[in-house]
Amino acid sequence: MPFDYSTLNPTSSDKSHKKAPFFNGDASTFSWWKSRIYSHITDIDDELWEIVEEGVTFENLDEDGRLTIADKKKLST
Repeated sequence: MPFDYSTLNPTSSDKSHKKAPFFNGDASTFSWWKSRIYSHITDIDDELWEIVEEGVTFENLDEDGRLTIADKKKLST
């Protein structure tokens, strides 16, 4: 789900409005990244991490196992 960073107030001190930490694939920085991404996601919403861990089940997928365009539009409203 994309986030529109252009709508943010640059003087806001709310941590959830910072860009998510980027993992560059370096195994030596994974623990650091894992901690930061967890904090970033839970700062947005405490229950959001549950969605990350459990995933989401979609119904009404097309024959290729993808969401229809109409269902994708419903997710972004």
